[in-house]
Amino acid sequence: MKKTAIKLTLSAAAAATAALLLAGCQEENRKQPSAPKEAEIQIPAPIDTAAMDEEHRFQIRLIKSTHSNTYTEK
Repeated sequence: MKKTAIKLTLSAAAAATAALLLAGCQEENRKQPSAPKEAEIQIPAPIDTAAMDEEHRFQIRLIKSTHSNTYTEK
């Protein structure tokens, strides 16, 4: 009976020690800072200038046509 009690006590002590070590390791892992996250680089989308170019050409044609009309009327 004594041997069984000693074995049971030693087993309980070993299990308790293992549980404490495991809990300590997990706590240590939580304290360590995690690797820094990579910063996401924002690249602006390309601007479609076709519509702006067409509007600019229209304004130039309009200006030229009004200038040509004013100079021809004498």
